[in-house]
Parts: sequence; structure tokens; C-alpha cells
Amino acid sequence: MAAEPILHQAVENKNRALWDEIAPVHPKAYKEVVLLREGGEVLDEIKLREVGDVPVIGADVDSDNRNP
Repeated sequence: MAAEPILHQAVENKNRALWDEIAPVHPKAYKEVVLLREGGEVLDEIKLREVGDVPVIGADVDSDNRNP
């Protein structure tokens, strides 16, 4: 059983290394990232109605001031 935690740690380390490599590239693949960071909307009207109001905890966001 002593080998199992070592194997788990090795796999976890490889997984972390992979994510550390690809994570910086991931947001660049989506044009919506800049819009979202600026407080814009990326959902169409149907999806916005389905989702409804979603509170953003810890963010300085005015939900009545959405970009159309």
C-alpha cells in the first residue's frame, strides 16, 4: 500500500504540470474573455431569461447596468 500514495502523487504532479502549461493559453482561445472582464454579456436573450438574475459575490458589478 505504500506505493499507492507515491503513484497518486506522481500522477497528480504530471497533471499539475500539464495544466500549468495549457492554462495560460486557454483564455486566449475565447474572444468572450475580454468582453466578460469588461462586464459585458455573451448570452443571447433566451439564455439570459432562462438563467435569470445571478448574484455575483465579491465583485463590484452593477447588475442593472448590463451591456446590450
